[in-house]
Amino acid sequence: MLTGVSDVPELLAAPAARRPTYVSVDLAGLFDPAAVVRVPGNADTGGWSARAVDGDLELTGAGGPLDALAALCAVAWEADVGPRVRPGSPEAGVALAALGLAD
Repeated sequence: MLTGVSDVPELLAAPAARRPTYVSVDLAGLFDPAAVVRVPGNADTGGWSARAVDGDLELTGAGGPLDALAALCAVAWEADVGPRVRPGSPEAGVALAALGLAD
């Protein structure tokens, strides 16, 4: 859960032994399956596309913030990049702000 104990940059940079299977933005994920996403997702999931670019992550597309996070985790953990993320679309900028990753 991203309740302040762990945040998105820590999640993206987490070593393999500390990576969760599911993520929720708050405690609602304990009771509402729709408030949870399995990580890592695919690099292309839920309308989002994530990729590694020059040692950073880039997010493009549109969709929900948790789906964006699943896509980002897929690339960050596979390519060992991040936690810096840049938006590749206006919608990505909004999702990154919702995840606390806006510059």
